[in-house]
Amino acid sequence: GGGQQIAVTALTPWSPLRGHVEEGDALVSIDGLRLAAVPFEQVSSLILGPVGTPITLTFSRQDGNQIWNVTVPRTSTKSSAKPPPPPAGGSAPPTHGGGGGGGPAASRWRLR
Repeated sequence: GGGQQIAVTALTPWSPLRGHVEEGDALVSIDGLRLAAVPFEQVSSLILGPVGTPITLTFSRQDGNQIWNVTVPRTSTKSSAKPPPPPAGGSAPPTHGGGGGGGPAASRWRLR
């Protein structure tokens, strides 16, 4: 519903959003569609699409003073997608599985 924001809660090392957003940044729009009135349950269907196609996400910083766009290719969100190997001595964090299509894989969101 209105008034709620969708915030980034985690990014894996191989997420295409790494370096563009931080934990706590709010997702404002997807391909120009403002999310203020979009139910949280419908957001994933807006993010998913054919792997490799571009998606433009608009974010804002927690203080609301910065708003910027990030255009990244959709990547596989399927559980079978193999991320790059973890660094020596480390372990790769799990990704969320998904149905067909892809989004900015290995990014996690929550309502704020």
